[in-house]
Amino acid sequence: MLQITRRRLVQYGASMSVAAVLPWTVPAAAKAEAVAYSPRESLPVLELDVEASLAGGRLITKGGDYRTMAKGAVIMVPAGAVIPAFWWAMKITRGHTIEPGARFILRGADKKQRSALAVPANQGLLNLINYSDTPISMELENLSLKAGKGGDALRLSGPDHIRLTNVRVEGGKNGIFAPTHPLDLEMYGCEVLHSGDGSGLTHNVYLNYTRSAIIRDCRFHSPRAQGHVFKSYAQHMDVRNSYFAHYETPQDLQTGFYGELPVLDRGAWGSTIAVGNTFVRRGPARDVVIDVRNRAFPPGYSKYIRPGWGTTPVDYHLVDNRDSQNPYLFHHLFYKNTIINGVMPDQTLDPAIVRSPGAFVRNNGSTPWDAHYPSKPEKQPAPADFLPRNERAVVYLAGNKINGMQFRNYYKASPFGEDAIKTPIIDLKQLPPWLKEWAKV
Repeated sequence: MLQITRRRLVQYGASMSVAAVLPWTVPAAAKAEAVAYSPRESLPVLELDVEASLAGGRLITKGGDYRTMAKGAVIMVPAGAVIPAFWWAMKITRGHTIEPGARFILRGADKKQRSALAVPANQGLLNLINYSDTPISMELENLSLKAGKGGDALRLSGPDHIRLTNVRVEGGKNGIFAPTHPLDLEMYGCEVLHSGDGSGLTHNVYLNYTRSAIIRDCRFHSPRAQGHVFKSYAQHMDVRNSYFAHYETPQDLQTGFYGELPVLDRGAWGSTIAVGNTFVRRGPARDVVIDVRNRAFPPGYSKYIRPGWGTTPVDYHLVDNRDSQNPYLFHHLFYKNTIINGVMPDQTLDPAIVRSPGAFVRNNGSTPWDAHYPSKPEKQPAPADFLPRNERAVVYLAGNKINGMQFRNYYKASPFGEDAIKTPIIDLKQLPPWLKEWAKV
């Protein structure tokens, strides 16, 4: 079987200067409807009632109940406050008369001195809940959240849109956890660290099958081993100018906050744009920095999501990754990132990484017989007529810089434990026009 590299594509006769392509395929009913969210200047400004909220275990506001504000509201948290809250919820239900596009913003009053919500025990902290049938936005600004590993620090449960700006999340069973919902997440200038319970199943950030994740100028580091720094199965992920590291200080390593799993675990059934980021691999760590991993969420697999929503498998005979216009491909671009492999905080080389230099990225593929399906067998025998060109997930590498220990292999073009199956990783000297247009770089 042939490994599909840029040279192989030329041999196959594929054109690299084509129009934009579909990054994924979803049913029409599952696509996001255009929603105009309420402008923030039009929202009523309420004050958090700290005593009532602590007594009630949820967000309670002075000057009116935020849940009755049809267009949404801004909830101000006192500047510099440290509030001993746990298992609070910002919650909208079907009984609340909320307009489509309503916007609820929980905001610390001072950008430079974040207001803090801190769990006094080993508990979770804050849940953003939308049980209504109305698309709404829930947002956090200028806040610090600190939780115990008995529950998630921040759980995202159903709003169509969530924006986090200048938010620091520390601790929690997961730092940020999104169950399966078709939501759009944006993060700007945030930091997430020291999350996970040590099981290897919880992480700093764990985005299950969400619609999209837009990440800018954020820092993610030092999850409790064996957790991931960032785990995302979003249909589309666009992350730029952000920082991902196994750990930051000797104290992190000594206290068990060193990750150990790949820095970024990325679902292959979607699309990725990763530009201008820094990925730091420190030991003990798995063999790859980034794992583009297969996991499928077919329509109807869960009773908790909207009918018809999910990724639709296709007959592999229709897939041809030699043609970048093929509508069934999943594109994953890693462009102009810096990879720091095995450089310790004191700038010496990590002996664990010297012994195991590893690889930057592995394409674990997206063949339906090798997919992780919830509640279904994970692997089936590959069809006898399967060819490398039938693989849907394509990884593009261009302009990435490696500091520290050089990798044993720049990339791994085979799924884990499946050396006979080759997956497409295309190492480009420069981006073709269609990729530039698609990624807006």
